[in-house]
Amino acid sequence: DEKMIYLISQREMIGNLSGAIHGYEFTGFIGEVYKLFPFPESHAGFKQKPYSCINNMAKLR
Repeated sequence: DEKMIYLISQREMIGNLSGAIHGYEFTGFIGEVYKLFPFPESHAGFKQKPYSCINNMAKLR
């Protein structure tokens, strides 16, 4: 199984994660991805739900 690897050679094309999180800089690859998939505003949104797939499967039955 072949994996594809991308190389971003120009630093400015990578972007600024901190700037995107704080809402002032959405440049480069990181900025574009962050616009599509922003972090949750609340820290509670980062909480992992390790068994959610099991619980969701049980609901489907």
